Amino acid sequence: MWRTSGALLMLLALPARAHGQAGQPPQVQGRRNLDFGVMVAGVPSVVARTAGGAAQFDLRGRDGQRALVTFTLPSEMLGPGGAAIPLAFGGADAGYAEEQGNQALQVAFDPRVPYTLTFRNRGTGNAPARSSVYLGGRAAPPLSGVPGTYTATITLTLAYLP
Repeated sequence: MWRTSGALLMLLALPARAHGQAGQPPQVQGRRNLDFGVMVAGVPSVVARTAGGAAQFDLRGRDGQRALVTFTLPSEMLGPGGAAIPLAFGGADAGYAEEQGNQALQVAFDPRVPYTLTFRNRGTGNAPARSSVYLGGRAAPPLSGVPGTYTATITLTLAYLP
């Protein structure tokens, strides 16, 4: 029996501000990587979007502004010598929390499909609205896998909608 560790690195993408929009463009900050921890060969590892190993992205945007969240998700993590661990993301593996950092109050969504949100200020005057997106997933290390560290890149794109 061997063990391997796996983590997914985050890449944040923000499109340029749309022509004619007033105010600040939306912002994304990666807070935490999706981390499968130590895995055992042949034993699938699942990280729920509500678990401590879930990825966390913090968002900022104009109060009342609609925005589109889009993930580019990897199909595998790569490790030593090109060894791969397959990944899967399901219909409720992402979550949106209108209140930033409040992982307990998420609305589930499918990370494979673009998600529309509306920024809400939550009573902070004229400050930008702050919220969070969380992501879990499933890794399936093969029985014949190679021990080591495995990584992949997740891209989250955030854009205001007209």
